[in-house]
Amino acid sequence: MLPAIELSRSNFAVIPVWTAATDIRDTKRDIESLRALLSKLVDRRVDTMFRISQIPAALARQNRVDIADSLALFALDETHWRPTLEPWLLAFGQQVDQWMIGTAPVDGTRGDVAARVESLANAMRTAIAGPSVGLPWSPSEELPADLRDTVMRGRHLLEVVVDPAWRENEGEIYEGLPSGPRGMARIQPLAPGLVDDRARAVDLSLRAIDAWRAGFDAVAVDLRSDGVQAVPGPPIELAAWRQLALKLSGRRFVADIPLDSGIRCMLTDGARGPVLVAWSDVVDRPVEIAADLGSGQIALTDLWGRTSKGCLTPRGHVFKVGREPTFIEGIDANLCQLRFGFRVEPGVALRRRAPQDGALVLTNPWPTALNGTLTITGPDKLEISPRTHSFTIPAGGEARLPITFSVPRSFPAGVTPITVAIQGTATEPFRATLMAPLQLGSSTVKVEPAWRLARSIESGSVDIVLTLRVTNTGTQVIDVEAFAVADGYTQRRKPISSLEPGAPAELVFNFT
Repeated sequence: MLPAIELSRSNFAVIPVWTAATDIRDTKRDIESLRALLSKLVDRRVDTMFRISQIPAALARQNRVDIADSLALFALDETHWRPTLEPWLLAFGQQVDQWMIGTAPVDGTRGDVAARVESLANAMRTAIAGPSVGLPWSPSEELPADLRDTVMRGRHLLEVVVDPAWRENEGEIYEGLPSGPRGMARIQPLAPGLVDDRARAVDLSLRAIDAWRAGFDAVAVDLRSDGVQAVPGPPIELAAWRQLALKLSGRRFVADIPLDSGIRCMLTDGARGPVLVAWSDVVDRPVEIAADLGSGQIALTDLWGRTSKGCLTPRGHVFKVGREPTFIEGIDANLCQLRFGFRVEPGVALRRRAPQDGALVLTNPWPTALNGTLTITGPDKLEISPRTHSFTIPAGGEARLPITFSVPRSFPAGVTPITVAIQGTATEPFRATLMAPLQLGSSTVKVEPAWRLARSIESGSVDIVLTLRVTNTGTQVIDVEAFAVADGYTQRRKPISSLEPGAPAELVFNFT
């Protein structure tokens, strides 16, 4: 345990004090051994929590409860368990005030969980001043209101157990669960052998970042010893955990910063200054990014602690981001928040040739006025006008720059980025290229394309057959013209007249 703490730079540890093998007849040896370990952790300024991970086998037999169901034991009258637990409370109650009950998540359908937590805490208070009871919880379970009130009122701890399946849901899994000091996320690593060690470490770090972004004061990782190291040395997941501890401890999530499509980027800030955390959510290979992140050199540190420098070029700071998180220091936080505040309103536009009105919105994050010019650089096909705007924005204010644009019928539906170049002055002169998404489509038409290969009866050649299923999702009868185009072929058009609300129509285009 001690080498793992040294490597990972952890500032707290959760230690099991009871297991099935614990001898309840003679606890002196176990208590003295634990006291020696606790002393070493105190010397390293590592806070300690205790976990009653299992019920000692003899105690479980006496009370006819399952070894793994710690909460069932504490549902009994305290005379059944207090004489066994009291030596541990008296030995460590002055140093440890947080006690986790069990390892596996509690069954959320139990109706008396809140009462059991409160009863256990009350019994502990005779030996510990203000004990905190920790309860493992699955993010798939809805947190009952009475249990939430008990946790918040009694200053207890809800330990959210995050297994690998929850990465797909990202931060949404934490909705409705207490974070801050009343919540802790425990990240369970992928089992050794399922994927390579690098992928295990990347998965672990991304789920930890999700939990940190959700606002948990404490994020922990299960320390496993069932793997065999292919290369002598520390487990690679602990090396990755070290970088998370070094870069994110003491910092809070500020905003998601748009850098490039397919790149996740978060701005963090704290007493040690701002840091960007960036990774690719789409591809496993490095993606080159060019972005203005400040007026000086930036430092990039990967998940394994390797550091490189990024100099300012005519394209801005140029660097690469891969699947594993990269930590970027030396940035200008205000310039990053300028990216976050840039948007198009409305964010959704109809795909029609007729001119449409909108606005580019700039927010000033600096404590001084922001002056400058904005030039629209793309996309050209939207025919946005005017292309250049001058602006003056007070500290903390925003400016709306009106625009008019039209959408060619051949322009694809979906999200298209509006890109602009800014030359500005706030606390000092700067330049930046910003991007804001614009959703192009129709609120009353749903189009579902499909294609297949088919052999022509006439020529015997293999053709491409494109099928368009068009559905009127509005409340009015509409006329639709569908078209299909491919390089080297004449554009094909087919009309749909008087399509009723809710009605679908199917069109077929054949490319020989």
